[in-house]
This record gives sequence, C-alpha cells and structure tokens, in this order.
Amino acid sequence: MGPDFDEFYTQKRSSHARRGLRRKRKMLGDGGPHIFRGTDEATIERIVDVLVEQRNARAVTSGILSVFVVPGVRDLYRDVLIDSLSATSGPLAEAHALEVDGIIRATYIGGTHHGRDSCHLNSFREDELKNATPGEQLLLDVLKCCCERGLTQLDLGIGEMSYKVSWCKPDPLFDSSLPMTALGRLHALLAETKQSVKRSIKANPLLWKTILKLRRLRSHSHG
Repeated sequence: MGPDFDEFYTQKRSSHARRGLRRKRKMLGDGGPHIFRGTDEATIERIVDVLVEQRNARAVTSGILSVFVVPGVRDLYRDVLIDSLSATSGPLAEAHALEVDGIIRATYIGGTHHGRDSCHLNSFREDELKNATPGEQLLLDVLKCCCERGLTQLDLGIGEMSYKVSWCKPDPLFDSSLPMTALGRLHALLAETKQSVKRSIKANPLLWKTILKLRRLRSHSHG
C-alpha cells in the first residue's frame, strides 16, 4: 500500500469493480453507512459481541465451527483490543464496524505491526443488505485508514476468497515436518498422512460435499 489510497485503489480494482462497489454502497442508504472504530471500552464490547454473533451464525450455514466455541476466545480479543487503547507504541489490534439504521452489518478486527495490517477476524450480517457487500464496504474504509496512517502492507489471512485475491497477491503455503526422535517420526508420519487424506477428500467432489454436510450437522449441534 502507499500513502495515496485513491492511487492504490485504482491499481488494485478495475473501473468496472469500482463502479460496482459505488453502486452497492448506495444500497446501504442515501446517507451512506456509519463506519466507526472501537476507541473506548463500551464500543469495543459492542463490536466484539456483534462479531461473535455474526461468526456463530455464519458457522451454522458454512458447517465450519466458529472459533468462539472455545471458552475464553471472545474475552481474549476483547482484552487485547482494550489494552491496545493505552499502548504507547501504537495499537496491537483495532476493531472497526459498519452500521446501517442502528444495526452493525459488518465488523473487522486487524492487528498492526511494522507497517503491516493483518486481518484477524471479520464478519457480516446475513440480512436484506447482504447483497450490498457490507464486509467489503467496510474493508474499503479500513484500507483508506491504513494508507492515511502510512501502513505499507496488507495481509487478509489464509483461505481462498475472491475479495482477498482482489487486494493481495497470494503467498504459497506449505506444511513441513522435521522429526528429531523416533516418537517425532511417528507423529510426522501421522501428520503427513492426515494432510494427504484431506487433499484427497477435497479433490473428490462427492466426498467433499459429504464432509460439508457433516460439518453443518456438527455446527448445528454446537449451536
């Protein structure tokens, strides 16, 4: 990223994509959405609560368990965000939200370090405004804020999503094992076998569809 957001935006998104995002933003209301950052404890609490609610709701439809089923995860994010308010070296993490008609429709929690903004978690509300892509609308404002603050790198996390490819170049990821003992060699073998099985399942459409169904059933049981 560079200091000029408009230049960065033009480089990354085509004129057609920019027109589409402007059109979708108009769907959020004549006055536009209210976008804000968690600058006090009460606001942080509100954003985190909504993020947890939206992530848990998404987990039911996606079939992938929400990270917030693990006890303490919500409080961990809240505490880090609140502690960042008084960090003398700058915030370790920040929470952003997009609100329309008094309802938070999307959230974003990112961490900043050495000029890099890394997305930890984001969410959006699945309602009548879903087609306006509130999550991407919020990301636009987050990126503008990052450019204005002089941040130079963006990391939207692992996982293949169209909006990530629109802004970032993918970094290759790989798993490696370096066993040091006989027990370690056994563990490495099991880990490599597990990864091989996962790759085979994902390469088989029927098996992968079955796994997704099982994930959704598991998510419902945790809900």
